[in-house]
Amino acid sequence: AAHDPAGLRLRKEEESPAIGGAQWQHLQNDGSLASAAAVLSTQLAEMATYLMVWGEAGNIRFMPEAIYFITELALAADPEELEELYGSSAGIEHVDVFRSGKFLSKIIRPMYNVIFDEWYQHVDVDQGNQKDKKKLHPGLENFMPPDVANYDDWNELFCDPARMVEGLLLHDGTRLFDLPHDRRFSAIARVDWQVSLEAAETKTHREIHSLWGVYASTHRIWLLHAVLFLVGICLVTGDPPSSADGNEAIMGQDKFERLAAVGLLVPMHALLWGSARWQVTGRILRRQAPVSCLGRSIVKAIW
Repeated sequence: AAHDPAGLRLRKEEESPAIGGAQWQHLQNDGSLASAAAVLSTQLAEMATYLMVWGEAGNIRFMPEAIYFITELALAADPEELEELYGSSAGIEHVDVFRSGKFLSKIIRPMYNVIFDEWYQHVDVDQGNQKDKKKLHPGLENFMPPDVANYDDWNELFCDPARMVEGLLLHDGTRLFDLPHDRRFSAIARVDWQVSLEAAETKTHREIHSLWGVYASTHRIWLLHAVLFLVGICLVTGDPPSSADGNEAIMGQDKFERLAAVGLLVPMHALLWGSARWQVTGRILRRQAPVSCLGRSIVKAIW
């Protein structure tokens, strides 16, 4: 059916593209039957395309942003450009040579192969029930190491337009987003997913199994409890007696000095929090903003 894919208007040559080459547009409906039919046709095309992509996506369904991304490219694709993906134009005149299964084998399976290789070595057959049994890499039996990527990390990549534009590379080293918007769907088959989904380039959060991870997630609770505890101690503790040699207590001679000393918890907390954040921050963010990641704690401590 003839419809405007995904409700996207055509961009003029002198007009700068939006991030990622696409943007949401309101469907125009002037109240006429023709306009209402056009809107319903576009919405039906969007829902049908999404369901077809979702139906073939397999485990890629755990990355919903990737499903939305592929659906948007499919809706915006130029039918005359699909020969690169399907081996012939998808037009009606070539229906006799059209072959199904290319979407699964050329788009979904290469993506999943990278995901599989991140965790597993190979697939065995369980002799007990004769079912597939995936063999994990050595050291992954108990829990995943902090720098091993998972579905959340890859899904986050497709949530970030700026990172996605820079990160999705074709086998020849060029970027997918350097191509015109209507040619990107057919070019997905040439995306180098091994490079584009590399854990070091996609993982922004390290799931570490140590107290650093606990402190990074619960640091506010520890700070609040420490402040309340020390403030309570300062309020209920009496002033120390004067020393004969003139020395003063380390926390001061009266409760106001002791309460002021409690403020030292803030820079101590900032230093510990910055260290914890550095431990749980992925390598891609460490490389992109090392001063921000490491220096934030120093700035907060000084402040």
